[in-house]
Amino acid sequence: MLRSAKFLLAFLLSVAAPSLAQGQSAAAHPTSIEQAKWLAGCWSRTDRGGTTVERWSLPEASAMFGWNRRIRNDSLLSYEFLVLRAARGQLNYVAHVPGQLPTVFTATEASARLVRFENPKHDFPQEIRYEMLTTDSIVATIAGPGPNGRREIPMPFARVACTALPPG
Repeated sequence: MLRSAKFLLAFLLSVAAPSLAQGQSAAAHPTSIEQAKWLAGCWSRTDRGGTTVERWSLPEASAMFGWNRRIRNDSLLSYEFLVLRAARGQLNYVAHVPGQLPTVFTATEASARLVRFENPKHDFPQEIRYEMLTTDSIVATIAGPGPNGRREIPMPFARVACTALPPG
């Protein structure tokens, strides 16, 4: 009887332990597109390198769609298409950069003011983070390994009207 109880306990632990670990992990990871709803709208930033505009749709069908473009002196410097998608129990950020395969980052944190996505297998960035400072300002930060340790690039954005984007 004792041997049967030990076997049953060992079996239950071998089955339950990975499930419990996954459950803890899944609970810690955001899964709903509604957790990123505050990002919807148009955001702009200008620095010496040009003007960057990022635009996000409202959540619909468990997804938000966005694009980002950077312009300097009437020249398009870069652009990408973005998708936030809740599927299969996780929230993902998918970056579609021209000339590259899509890169998927998985949400590791989300709140009413912050959403963080990570992909430790990507070269740079390995982390993409959006933080709301006020209803009209956010900071997007990309981070990952750099030549001298961890590298972070914060990019402050201000909310702009989506119908009248500032000139590049």
